[in-house]
Amino acid sequence: AQREAEAAAMREKLKKEWVEAQEKMKNEKLEVTYSYWDGSGHRRSIQITKGTSIGKFLEAVRLNIAADFHELRTATSDSLLYIKEDLIIPHQYTFYDLIASKA
Repeated sequence: AQREAEAAAMREKLKKEWVEAQEKMKNEKLEVTYSYWDGSGHRRSIQITKGTSIGKFLEAVRLNIAADFHELRTATSDSLLYIKEDLIIPHQYTFYDLIASKA
């Protein structure tokens, strides 16, 4: 009984440490170079945290470049796509998810 309690306490401690480490990694800054495509590529970069979702990233990008591209002023981030190589990445994923899965 005591051994089981010690094992459970150790599991809980390790779980807490793992969760804290993951949260720390999600809060790390990341510079993302992106290209807005409207028939020609417009490369820019933006700083975000690894825990930022693709949807929030697209909204930050939209706000960042809306002054230069008038068609984006009325657009929403839902109407934008994040394409990595040949994959369209859904808005609910975070950059942490992509890094952790080595996508």
